[in-house]
Amino acid sequence: MRNILSFKNKQNLIFLFVTVLSLCISAFPEEEYKTILGLDIDFTKVPLNTSHDKLIKERLSVDKIALAQTESGKAGIQWAKDLLKEQTTIPITNYTLYREFQRTGDRKKYEKPYFLKRSMLSAATLLIYFENDDSLLPLLNDLIWNICEESSWVLPAHERREKYTYVDLFSAETATQLAHTLLFLEDKLPDEIKKRIRYEVKKRVMQPYLFYSEEKYGWVQGRNNWTGVCAGSIGECFIILEDNEQILRKAIALVTNQLARFLKNGFAEDGGCLEGISYWNYGLTHYVSFGELLYEATEGNVNIMQNPRLYQIAFYPYVVYLGNGQFASFSDAPSQFYPHAFIVHRLAERFSAYDRLSSTSHPFIYHKLAERLNINYLHALANPSPNHWLFGDIIRNILWSYPYEQQQNTEIPIESTCLPQSGIARLVSKDNHENTHIVICKAGSNNEPHNHNDIGSFVYAINNTIFLTDPGAGLYSREYFSIKRYENIFTNSYGHSLPVIGGKLQSTGEKYKGKLTYNEPNKAIINFHEAYDIPTLKKAQRTLLLDENGLKITDDFEFSNQGEEIEEALITWLPVSIQGNAAIIESNEGKISITPSHGTFEVESLKKQCEENNRNGELSRIKLKLPAQNKTQITFHITFTK
Repeated sequence: MRNILSFKNKQNLIFLFVTVLSLCISAFPEEEYKTILGLDIDFTKVPLNTSHDKLIKERLSVDKIALAQTESGKAGIQWAKDLLKEQTTIPITNYTLYREFQRTGDRKKYEKPYFLKRSMLSAATLLIYFENDDSLLPLLNDLIWNICEESSWVLPAHERREKYTYVDLFSAETATQLAHTLLFLEDKLPDEIKKRIRYEVKKRVMQPYLFYSEEKYGWVQGRNNWTGVCAGSIGECFIILEDNEQILRKAIALVTNQLARFLKNGFAEDGGCLEGISYWNYGLTHYVSFGELLYEATEGNVNIMQNPRLYQIAFYPYVVYLGNGQFASFSDAPSQFYPHAFIVHRLAERFSAYDRLSSTSHPFIYHKLAERLNINYLHALANPSPNHWLFGDIIRNILWSYPYEQQQNTEIPIESTCLPQSGIARLVSKDNHENTHIVICKAGSNNEPHNHNDIGSFVYAINNTIFLTDPGAGLYSREYFSIKRYENIFTNSYGHSLPVIGGKLQSTGEKYKGKLTYNEPNKAIINFHEAYDIPTLKKAQRTLLLDENGLKITDDFEFSNQGEEIEEALITWLPVSIQGNAAIIESNEGKISITPSHGTFEVESLKKQCEENNRNGELSRIKLKLPAQNKTQITFHITFTK
């Protein structure tokens, strides 16, 4: 077989490229991080030491045998063994599979072997590191080589015209996976494998990033999770792999600027993540990983983990939490979710010095917890499973969970609260039998990241059961991220607990919005007439009132003409029956009865749409029609019994 690349020639090319690069990027980027993060840092002068023995120092200070015996360590090792026992050959990622998305819009046929291959690499790395299983080295080397032979690390769904210069989420994460593999197994990898890693990561990710990111990569503006993932991953690569100090300093300044934009633009003014809890987690994954590497490399002189803006963002999960690992599934978020352990542990540690227990009013979050809640609530959200396809995430989950291995998580106090700029409110009440009722509702706009047309949507849970739901994400496909997105009931308002007015659903765009009024502690009002492109609709107001008697929802409508027919709807994953004039939703924990002030319920199955979106279970749409009138009001009384 022909020798694919001469590493000596490669090194000469890299040296030439570095020389040109140094001349081309002689000026440092504008120091946005100073104003956004409050960092008074000059990256040309700050101490910088990226020796590998300085990075992720917990791996050197904690005994590997002890780590392997922790719950997260054992879970990670068992996951790795099971995976490599089940998958014994390297998955194929070929041209035909890559072009399947272009032909049919199907993402899974290529993405499944793509991520499985990288999961195998993480599993082999984990077992070699913890168990010194050198019998896996041939497989490890073959996996690295195979990934380096891929024509592109960019997913087909993210492909751009600049095929060989563009960096997407997973090319950046592939790069940092290879960099972390080298960091942890440097003494075991053959020289040509280490050189290949450095060459491919620099050629595919690091060099294009320096040349093109500010000019061509839309994700650098910080509007969503992409900035946190891409910039953070690339920053990790520079700290682990870059030997040229001038280039390293410039890259770090550039990455830090972009991550500052992410904190500024990727979250609402009050810290809310409009993409949902899973993207809060994903976007912060590499912000935290890079931030900690940077802290170590600069000997503690640069800390992007401790600033008021990130402190706001760290409280978002609390506001959308339902308890028992469940969250409001707004946008494309799931309802059952645990953030990475390493993220929540490290955020809590870095902010432990911040005083949130003062009586001072905080403009970004309102609650009545007084001394009952501080940033340490995050520890209780940690995912007990460390497993992920990305080695850097797995190893940090294990390493950074170690201090909390014997700690019993305390129950998070769930109380009424809101994020006013995000337009999200949580109402909490106990009934006369001490059952906990929780409603989380949203206003916002229909132009949010991972947007659903869902102004006025809400989730209603009692104890640990979600009775009325927001459906969460549909099937990720070409159509799902195209102009056809809102033909899908998972993203349009038909699949949410929202009315159809005059045969129209809510419209898409920034001008289609709602306004939240939060009356602490048990009442929220959402005005959402602007969410519909209906000029004659002058009022659409939803009032949610939660007390010891249950939930009362009142919708008021007013038109400038004779009015339009309205079809109200409530959405659930649970079995529904109509008994008299009430809709009964049943669960193993009890049932709710929904009684309208007038009208008759019908139940529509959305099972077909669930199957088309690869969602397990069956959504039911409980609907009720109201005749056209100039003014209409309807109230739903919801009560719970065991």
